[in-house]
Amino acid sequence: MDAIKLMCDSQNTESTIRRNFVLNTLKKDLKDQLQATKIDKLLFSENLAETLKAAKAISKSGADQKETPSKQ
Repeated sequence: MDAIKLMCDSQNTESTIRRNFVLNTLKKDLKDQLQATKIDKLLFSENLAETLKAAKAISKSGADQKETPSKQ
């Protein structure tokens, strides 16, 4: 039983390290969304495409709400 716990802990640590390597190369808006995902069968969950679509929609709506400076 202890060997299984050690293997699970090792797998979790390796997955976390791999996620951090990937997250460090991404833009801040995508990074924030992907950090909230859980590790399951895949590194960034099985519904990664939906998470990325949501992150892009959030960043697009944020960019639309930003005020453009007027030329004087």
